[in-house]
Amino acid sequence: MDWQDAVCLPPTIREWIYAGSEFEEQEPSDAVQPDIGPCYGRFYSIGLVQFHIDPDRDRIGFTYQIGPRYGCGMGLRVEKQGRRIELVHDGESGSWVS
Repeated sequence: MDWQDAVCLPPTIREWIYAGSEFEEQEPSDAVQPDIGPCYGRFYSIGLVQFHIDPDRDRIGFTYQIGPRYGCGMGLRVEKQGRRIELVHDGESGSWVS
C-alpha cells in the first residue's frame, strides 16, 4: 500500500469484481492497474474495488474506480474501544477523489 497517495499495490491476496449486482471473487491479478474492460460513457463495464489491511491491522487502505473520472482512495485508521471497532480517516495517509 502506498499510504501517501492512497493507492493499493501488489501483492494481492484476494480480488473481487463488481458488475452491477454482486461481488464475484476471482484469482488475484497482482497488476498495479488490472484490466477492468471497456468504458461505456462515464463508467467501466466492471468496477474495481481494492483494499489493503496493514499487517498490524491498525490501518486499512481503500480504493474504488468505476469510471475514468469516478473513484476514490483513502487511508483509514482502526480505532478500538473494547469490543467496538470504528474506521476513521487516517490524517497521516493521503486521499483522492475523481
